[in-house]
Amino acid sequence: FYTIEDVEKEKVKMEQGKTKSAETLLSIYKDLKQPYDVRLEALRSLDNSDLPFVLKDIQQSVSSGELIEFDMVNQSINMLLEYNDKTSTESLIACLKVTESKIMDLRENLVNAISVNGSEDEVITLVELYEVSKSNHHRMNQLLTERLGQIGNDKVIPVLMEITSDETLSINIRSQAVEILARKNSTELVDYFIKVLDDPNANNSLNRFAHMMFEEFDDPRMMMSILESYQVGKTEYYRLLNTLIDAMGSYESSEVKE
Repeated sequence: FYTIEDVEKEKVKMEQGKTKSAETLLSIYKDLKQPYDVRLEALRSLDNSDLPFVLKDIQQSVSSGELIEFDMVNQSINMLLEYNDKTSTESLIACLKVTESKIMDLRENLVNAISVNGSEDEVITLVELYEVSKSNHHRMNQLLTERLGQIGNDKVIPVLMEITSDETLSINIRSQAVEILARKNSTELVDYFIKVLDDPNANNSLNRFAHMMFEEFDDPRMMMSILESYQVGKTEYYRLLNTLIDAMGSYESSEVKE
């Protein structure tokens, strides 16, 4: 293992023209077994080096993504699963948020670096990057939607409805909840809304949600689902009412008629 002092010594030798020291600093920088602060210092020591192989090695490390220790994170996640402790879910959620934020910071740095460094056709490069970002965004949305779809409608739809109706939350979060609801199969939503319409205790929740949707949001899929469930529910109500009225002719008891 190397120390910061070792790195400083190699840096001095490299500045004196010893190419071997530059190779040593590169090997320290790429060696995941070395202490992180030592590797970072080794990389900083190579700053402004005009040796061709230094540039080539750093380019290779960046392009391969080998410096990001995904294996360690994935192994940690798998170990948490093996413990089968539900309290670990909070750590997993926090990890998801933090990694998303850090990856975005990394991407921002990469895009800025491309802009500063330039390319033969920067516009084409950025368009290609846009397509990659769009594809990854779609993949993440698909993962989240599939997971939400695995949760029973009776559980996930009411929670999403509560989120969209909660004015204390940001409009961005609420609109995302509406979008996720709208992604669910229309038949699923209609069936759920009909079920809610039959429950007096849950009916108020649906009424609040419907009013909120028509006042604050304009998602045609959600609108159609609400209108369709209302129409089906109304039809069922009148069908039942007509059945009861027709049945009145079969009873003479005043109590039954009341």
